[in-house]
Amino acid sequence: MNELFQISDDASFLGLINTDLYESFIHEDWEFEDIEVRVIRECQKGHLLFWGTSVPNLWTVRICNQASTQKAFQSFEGKINVTNSKLHLINYESITLAAHFEDEKLPNSDIEALYVPLENGVYTVHVRQLFDPEKEVLEEESLGFEIVLQKSSAPYSFPLNSFEELVWSNY
Repeated sequence: MNELFQISDDASFLGLINTDLYESFIHEDWEFEDIEVRVIRECQKGHLLFWGTSVPNLWTVRICNQASTQKAFQSFEGKINVTNSKLHLINYESITLAAHFEDEKLPNSDIEALYVPLENGVYTVHVRQLFDPEKEVLEEESLGFEIVLQKSSAPYSFPLNSFEELVWSNY
């Protein structure tokens, strides 16, 4: 597996999501803190991995099963549970739209084509940021992130992840 996707990121957050498991709706008058709490909880459950991108952009994201030789500026590891034979890329805009409207289901039209087919199971995920936002001039549509997925055969327990805050977030 080695697939490239493009996803917009107007609010400086991207993620990888199991849309069947993620609990999306919060309420019509949500605030950022409500989204933050929900995202962290869903990350802990292994329904979502979500991270800050430092800057808004139209990103090219590589999803693969083996890391490239390109040096990463930073990376993190998490686990995600696949139950519907696929994972979608997602941005903050799609998360907040589904949080606001009870009838807005994920994947929405913005992300429905941004998925990778997978066998069901728990995956170890390495998210690699391939640029230094302080030093590099970012080109629109540049390869910004590499997501490496490896199906895990190791036993696991819940919560799958111990995140206590948004990864790489300035908020």
